[in-house]
Amino acid sequence: MREPAFVTTVYGQAYAAFLAPHLHSIRRQYPEGGGFVLWQDVPAAEIALLSRAFPLWRFVEATEPMTGGVNERIPRKLHAWKRACEMAPGRPVALLDCDTLLVRRLDEFFEGAGGWDIIYTWKDELFPINTGVMLASTGAAGAALFGAMAARVERLIRDPDLLRVALGSSGAADQHALREIVGFCSYDKHTVRTVAGRELVFRGVPCKWLNETNCRPMSGDLCIVHYKTGWHPILLEGKDWTVNRPRERCREMFEHWERTRADAERAVAREAVAGAARAARERLAPIAGAYEERGILHSEMLAVCGVCGSLGVDLVIESGRARGQSTLVLARFFEGTGTRIVSIELERGEDAAFAEERLRGFAHVELVYGDSFRLLPEVIRANPGKRIAVLLDGPKGIPAIEFLDALFEEHGPGAPAPCDAGGGTLVAGFIHDMRKQTPQRERLEARPGRLFFTDDEPYTAEFGDLDRACLPREGAPITMHTWRPFKKGEDPIPSYGPTLAVVFPGPPCHRAPCHRLGRPGSAQSSEDHRGGLTGARTTGGPSSGTATLAPPRLIADPIPNRFLHARDWRDPRYAALRDEFAVLYRDEMHGEPHPYGARDPQNVITHWSREWEYPWAALNARPGPGMAVVDLGCGGSPLAIWMARRLGCDCTGVDLIFESKTGRNNLRGFTRPPAELFPEVAWLRESMAALSLGDASQDRALCISVLEHVPTEVARATFREIARVLRPGGLALITTDVDGEHRTLTSSYRELIAMAAEAGLRLEGKEDWTPPAEKPGLYDVVGFVLKR
Repeated sequence: MREPAFVTTVYGQAYAAFLAPHLHSIRRQYPEGGGFVLWQDVPAAEIALLSRAFPLWRFVEATEPMTGGVNERIPRKLHAWKRACEMAPGRPVALLDCDTLLVRRLDEFFEGAGGWDIIYTWKDELFPINTGVMLASTGAAGAALFGAMAARVERLIRDPDLLRVALGSSGAADQHALREIVGFCSYDKHTVRTVAGRELVFRGVPCKWLNETNCRPMSGDLCIVHYKTGWHPILLEGKDWTVNRPRERCREMFEHWERTRADAERAVAREAVAGAARAARERLAPIAGAYEERGILHSEMLAVCGVCGSLGVDLVIESGRARGQSTLVLARFFEGTGTRIVSIELERGEDAAFAEERLRGFAHVELVYGDSFRLLPEVIRANPGKRIAVLLDGPKGIPAIEFLDALFEEHGPGAPAPCDAGGGTLVAGFIHDMRKQTPQRERLEARPGRLFFTDDEPYTAEFGDLDRACLPREGAPITMHTWRPFKKGEDPIPSYGPTLAVVFPGPPCHRAPCHRLGRPGSAQSSEDHRGGLTGARTTGGPSSGTATLAPPRLIADPIPNRFLHARDWRDPRYAALRDEFAVLYRDEMHGEPHPYGARDPQNVITHWSREWEYPWAALNARPGPGMAVVDLGCGGSPLAIWMARRLGCDCTGVDLIFESKTGRNNLRGFTRPPAELFPEVAWLRESMAALSLGDASQDRALCISVLEHVPTEVARATFREIARVLRPGGLALITTDVDGEHRTLTSSYRELIAMAAEAGLRLEGKEDWTPPAEKPGLYDVVGFVLKR
């Protein structure tokens, strides 16, 4: 039997998210099979990626105007199916809507296909025929049918009365057109009809075999699952279950979709990178050149250059240049192609000067200096209409992941933000130093999406020979940075090399996190895992003033354990959060500016240092919906209120005193009981050194400028309590004043870090304890992050 050619259509971004799982489900059953995708109004970057990931498929763009309602658009699919059938006149053809998944091979239908020309599917319901799945014994037979169906549908939609009858009796114009051809009778038999001058034999097959549209357990006879329109909000937008699609009845079909979607996302990335690398290898091999220790391996740069070339990238933005090795590879690879490179390095120095010299003469390369968190988005916005890729080799780790996610959210294909924010479209991202058994690798692997790592064994087996130039020269000393496969210096590592993560944006549609089946850790099941939280709590939601705001993007600092700097106030991340906290103070807590002054900004709402400390805590805590957060010694802090309202966190405020001592709501206290003002937070009047919270009940603990003012034994006991209530992997965010003109300190920040270590809490992330040349306020303040 000759394998069928598969045909699908996708019109509009609303359906684009179905395409990769659909094609992947077919490839699992027919590894050497392929067919035709007829598409329109889908971002070109998505089509470029999928065409690389599915090389046996032809992607054909349609050009008809996307006008009219759903009924007016139906003939477009029929004309497309006719066109595809004409491209495979002698082959068997399977024509499937893109929101279907192939579960089992179709051999039983196509073997001995001489007994039929067209298979359609039916069910014993009000609307008996569904045209989402059809089989043709040959493309010629299919072309005859779909030409005739299109003509009938066009006749129906021109006459409102005929269309009304079609919708009332058949549910859709195309389904009614097929019934007109086959006959309005029983469908479980062979029917012979003359269509377009040729005799066709029609065979009806029950939907439960070939086109399951209902929610029920998946039987062993089922070949195709059809996730019709009612499924779309559930699968793509995280909407609630409905009466027609209840959770338990849909569980098996839903979980099959989730597994297929997740497998498809990884497969798309894997195949796209491998295919692009094969295409780019010949060009890259002679230009890779020598290797600088601590640099990006040649096999890793092959992935960068290949993917950027295959996606038609106009601009590559590199963050973290060092001595310019990767920049030089990019410069040579894209020389004369029209692709530009902008490389960002934080500071000038000896390495920067070396890089400038070796990159001199490449007119398509621009070297800039500054903070990538600020500059990189500016470069994207300054290049409207361009296809852009980002290579992050600083920032690194989890901050790099969060930064890239924020960039995709604002500038990814199909996202609403690019039109509002302006700028180019981000079509791919690369993050270096992602080897196995590191926190950043674990974080990235746990996240859904299109993701590939260059330590993938088949990839290194095929392209690892490019890295021979990266091995130490004969007789050269082995330093801690020397690379050899699975070794860094003399130490074994679990990955082939430092490892590059290749991250593609998801399909151009919004998709909420999966939580509808009550899985552990999800929003639905968080009540079951919260742990013994005590204190009064109500279910009151956000006020009308904040209900419509989207949760902010929280990009953590590359070095969280550090001194406050005056420049932090100019950081747009800090400024945005400072404004939100100011609104809480001014408009809801009825606050007034604190009498202390700060050099920048003026007219602070609370104590000058809180203008830095509160944003620092919000950013570096990396909070998310459903997280349990406790603020110790909270006083009148807006942190717990803001996290509850804006982020959907489960927040608790702990203090011995909530009322303002002065009658004014400036530094501490509420003008009314906090439970009345903010019922969405649980307020506990108790000592932070003796908490009533349950063991391992919290994801985050905050303690802002408190511990340096309490007796040493209270601070020690507080750290023990923090260690007790935090879940494994939970974080504590601590800020503390540092001597200078401030005379109320009982413990230095180094003493506090030592106390935390005694309690089993360790510093998380990079640290830099260099005091700033210019104090931002009246004295120094530091912040540090501890991990349970």
